[in-house]
Amino acid sequence: MPESSRLLVRGPNVMKGYLNPEPDAAVRALAGWYDTGDICTIDADKGERLVAVANEPRLTLEAVRAVLREKGLPNLAQPRELKLVPQIPKLGTGKTDHRALEKLL
Repeated sequence: MPESSRLLVRGPNVMKGYLNPEPDAAVRALAGWYDTGDICTIDADKGERLVAVANEPRLTLEAVRAVLREKGLPNLAQPRELKLVPQIPKLGTGKTDHRALEKLL
């Protein structure tokens, strides 16, 4: 079973609203890391990562990333991988069938 520990976060996504109104000495002591107070575990079988899926074999991961940068999306929105599929599954409404797509991947 994975070990549990406190969740600490750091970076531009940690906005002032996360912090106490008074200067937080604990954050300074942790070299900028913010203690969320949450307990978490990292499970080797779970986790999230962005994956771009396409049915156009000429498309490259760098091309996808370039468009996202051009649109002003942050690095957090950049996919780490591009998966090519013969066809993107659709629902009867014409929207992407995410469950079928997940099974396909």
